[in-house]
Formats: sequence, C-alpha cells, structure tokens
Amino acid sequence: MNFFQFLAWLISPNIWRTLPYRSSSDQKPNIGKQLFFKNNNIPYETRQRNASKNSLAACDIYTGTWAPEDAMPPYNSSTCPFAEVGFLCQDNGRQDADYLKWKWQPTGCDIPIFDIIDIRRRLKGLRVAFVGDSMGRTQWESFICLLMADIADKSSVFEVHGNTITKKSPYLAVRFSFFNFTVEYYRSPYLVQEGAPPKHVPKRVLSTIKLDKIEQTEARWMQADVLVFNTGHWWTKSKTFARGCYFQVGKSIRLGLSLESAYRTALNTWATWVKTKVNLTKTQVFFRSYEPSHWEGDWQMQVCRSETRPLLNLSYTENFPHLQALNDVIQEVNAPITVLNITSMSAYRQDSHVANWTQGNMVDCGHWCLPGLPDWWNRLFYAALLKNGVGVWA
Repeated sequence: MNFFQFLAWLISPNIWRTLPYRSSSDQKPNIGKQLFFKNNNIPYETRQRNASKNSLAACDIYTGTWAPEDAMPPYNSSTCPFAEVGFLCQDNGRQDADYLKWKWQPTGCDIPIFDIIDIRRRLKGLRVAFVGDSMGRTQWESFICLLMADIADKSSVFEVHGNTITKKSPYLAVRFSFFNFTVEYYRSPYLVQEGAPPKHVPKRVLSTIKLDKIEQTEARWMQADVLVFNTGHWWTKSKTFARGCYFQVGKSIRLGLSLESAYRTALNTWATWVKTKVNLTKTQVFFRSYEPSHWEGDWQMQVCRSETRPLLNLSYTENFPHLQALNDVIQEVNAPITVLNITSMSAYRQDSHVANWTQGNMVDCGHWCLPGLPDWWNRLFYAALLKNGVGVWA
C-alpha cells in the first residue's frame, strides 16, 4: 500500500465505525453502549435514533405493553454488593429466568437504552437522593447496580459511612468516587412525620402520623440536585390503625379520618413543601407512583402465589386511587414535579415479586426481585430526565 492508498483508507468512514469509543471523562468502563437488556435484533444506533430527543418529547413512555426480549440484565450479586440479599431471587433459589426477559414497549415510540456512560458523565459533581419506603430503597439499589455494572474497580464505589444495606437503615449514601457523584437513600415511609401522640388522647392511640409536617430529615436531602420521592405501601390498616397509629393535624387527633383522605393531606403537605422550600432552579423533583402488590385476599389473610409470567388482563390496571390522588394534588398545588408513572407497567408484573425466593420462611408479593422490574423504573427515570431536558440533561 503506497502513501496515497493509505491516506484514502485512513479517511474512509468505515475505519472509524470499527474503532472503539471511549469518553475522555469515563476511562474505566468497557461495556458502554451494549448495556441493559440489549435487543439483539435491532442495532443500538437504530434504537437510539428511534428514541431521539424529538421523538421522546411526543412519547408517552408510561403507556404500553410488555414484550418478550431474549436478553439478560447487566448485573447480579457478584457484580453489585449493594443489592439487598432478600431481593436476590436467583441467589435465593429461583430457578426460572423468564421474568428477566421482558422489555417495556411504549405504544408507538421507543425509550432510550440505559446509557451508563452518558448518565455518569451528566451526574459528575451531583447528588441524587431517593426518599421513601422500602420500594424506594429497591429502586435506589437498582440504580446503583446499573451504574456500576461495568466498573472494574468495585472498591471505587462505596457506602460513605461503611454501613450495610438493610431494611432498617434510615440513611445510606453510595459514592462513585471515580466519577464524583453520590446516590443517597433516606427512609421515610409516609414523607411526613411519625411520632409520639400528644397528651390526653385515647389509650388506643400509641403513635401518630403528623399529616401537616414534612419528614424531620428534610434538611439533609432538600439540597440534592435530583430528588426521587415515593410513598404508598404504608398507607394501609395493617401499618396504621392495627398498630395503634392514627392521624394528627396540628394538636388534633383525627380518629375518623380515612386512609385515602389522610394520604391526600400528606401529599399536599409534601407538594407544598417542594414548591416553597426546594430551590427548583437547581433541583429536579420526581415522584415515582405507587407500584401495586399482588397479594390475594384481604389485609388480615393475605396469600402470595409464585408466578412465572406477567398478567395479560388489562382491566387489572384500571383503578388506582393512589395515582389519582397524586395527580390531583400536584395539579392543585401547581408545583413543577414530574410523576414517574410506573403504576400500570408494574401491575402486569406479578411474576417479578420475590414471592418464595427471599430469606427465611417468608413469602412476599409486595417487594420485587433484583435484577428485575425496578431496573425498568430506572430506565423510565433516565428517559424522563432526558425528556425534561433541564440543566445537565439538556
């Protein structure tokens, strides 16, 4: 090959298509574009074009169906130490893996691949905080596991206080030291305060949920750059009245207040706090909607069945009062809050619960396997960040 032939070869576009890409700000990762439930039949570049910013703007990412996809998630217990042992269904004896081989397909559009190189680049120097119940902690764990899936030096990702991930942990913060960002979790099942009742109340009142007071730890997370809230599963008889917990507004105990009314009041307190206390020019606020459980029976006698396939009955997704209350409150308060509406997509996934595949002799049709459905919540979270196009996500 003479010099001119070499020069023609060098400037040919084909040679550059074959060279590996590596971001200057992201030197260690090596999986990159192939990560997260890769569709082997459609090239990555085609899927990304389909989910371009223009098409995302008009895309209802929350309405769609689950479709089979012959791919596997990018992490497991050996690659992510932050996935809670009780949620690791494969490690806990689950033999089938079909529940991992489904993709959420919005109607008439596509959502982007969960591009960890892009996400880590955008998160540099920022704080992401998840605030809520154990379902919020599951999403937090999933988000961390996805973001560290291709990091060779696992010790560069660590809990800042050396804490172990447990369901009792009130606060957890995982630092991605090489990329200079932190992903935090704050336990707050109600998003408002729970504590001792005032004096001179009926004996059955052992504690109260103060519907007009935001969670006491608010000062620790209100300065985060991205806030993701959730609440819902603790607004039940078994978590309130059955354990002597009633509702309080001011100094008044509201013994006759229904769960639905109390939930709306608490959401109003939270949304008003967001609007008046959070610096919304700096912080993006999300509320991840309620994800249905798949228990059978009433709250006093619940049955959990191990399922291996999603539900196909669309009528199951029609009536969700938690979601309606959330939408009503956000509209009334008129706060710039993005609802991550994962309610319908999660309602189909009876097969993705931990069920019998958890620790001890418990069965659980409320929590979810990891890897599993929560990974798709985070994929929609990423799509929503891109769709909003605020700050570093523009």
